[in-house]
Amino acid sequence: MTALAERNSWAAEGVDDLLKFSRKASQEEPQLVRTLRGHRGAVHGVAFSPTRRQLASTGGDGAVMLWSFGMRDEATRRERPTRAYRFEGHDGAVYCAAFRRDGRQLATGGADRTVRLWETRARGESRILRGHSGAVRAVAFSPDGTRLLTGADDKCVKVWSLPRRQFVCTLGASEL
Repeated sequence: MTALAERNSWAAEGVDDLLKFSRKASQEEPQLVRTLRGHRGAVHGVAFSPTRRQLASTGGDGAVMLWSFGMRDEATRRERPTRAYRFEGHDGAVYCAAFRRDGRQLATGGADRTVRLWETRARGESRILRGHSGAVRAVAFSPDGTRLLTGADDKCVKVWSLPRRQFVCTLGASEL
């Protein structure tokens, strides 16, 4: 899995238990910027925040890593260090992640058939959405951030209302 940001000039890719972060200038081949270590199992999913200052990774170890990139220190012309936050709560592998448009919330889905909504500024606090009968493989916020769509191995897409914190409907194969 790969996540792209800023007109495809930044890429993050999960390889085994590593997260490789690359930058591509114009038509050149991508150049490895750094390798991020933090997962204790395979990396299953990656997602850039809308600001591109954070990257979420999900893994087979049941963890969600939130990587906050340091900004460049103009006085020294060096980049400040990357900080990582480890979110735990899923029971089993975590497969997917998506940021809300404002970057303040992160949705993740996993083998435990749940979706978790993490507040990115409240390091590690989450709400749980239950309703799927199979592993959750996809999560996506609506453009206005009021709905969340989730897809799972149960062959259903579920729609959730975030302001009301409740399930709205299920879209099965016959509705698609």
